[in-house]
Amino acid sequence: MKGNARIIVFVAIVLLIIVIVLLNMTLFTVNSITVLNEVESQLIDEQSIITSSNIRIGSNIFVLSEKKSREQIEITHPYLEVKNIERVFPNKVVIHVSVRIPLMAIKIRDAELYAVIDSSLKILQIIDANNSIYHTCTKVTGLEVGNPVVGNFLDVSNSYNSKLSVISNVANNESLNGIAFLNFFEKIDFNTDNDIVNIKLRSGVTICLKDSNDYEEKFRYALEAYRLYGEQSAKRTYGYIYHDKTEKAWVWQETYPY
Repeated sequence: MKGNARIIVFVAIVLLIIVIVLLNMTLFTVNSITVLNEVESQLIDEQSIITSSNIRIGSNIFVLSEKKSREQIEITHPYLEVKNIERVFPNKVVIHVSVRIPLMAIKIRDAELYAVIDSSLKILQIIDANNSIYHTCTKVTGLEVGNPVVGNFLDVSNSYNSKLSVISNVANNESLNGIAFLNFFEKIDFNTDNDIVNIKLRSGVTICLKDSNDYEEKFRYALEAYRLYGEQSAKRTYGYIYHDKTEKAWVWQETYPY
């Protein structure tokens, strides 16, 4: 009896394994891949996105690599950001994407061209000054990039790129992202000789950030000082906001402080 019981258990286990394998090969086989986007855009080509993801109809839903698929999509489509690749069990995949907004234009070294980047400092496009995108972008001056590759990110280990990243992150946290960023910031000028960044707002005021320490905190306080002036105040239309070490406060001044 014990021998028969072992045989029965063995057969049951084998059958269970076969059932699991068959289910895995059929029930969990991808038969639908769709793309969902936050906004309508000509940049979103569903079939091209699916093709570049390397996710195939008939593949197993468990073995797809979200990381690799995301990377392939974003390399092929620099203007897209993959928010999520969702498995909808048992056999569907949904790719969630959004369109990156070109925010800043930086001069390319030894060329009359500009690298267009988004808030995460990803290089979206290489353009010249006649391109309509250049005219809408916030200009980054005092810096140049060498040999930029569309689809890559600026190296934030570079101290100046790092500062640019901080400015972008603070702006995002202050709800100055996307179109709001473009409408708020006119130019970000790096004076690398004196370690000063002058951020000119479209209202006419320039925020002056000096030194590298506590950069994020300084920028947040500078924006707060700007907002303390009412929207009808003349101090919102010209002049400079900087940190006065004597007063130990962020103050407005008509002339350039440095």
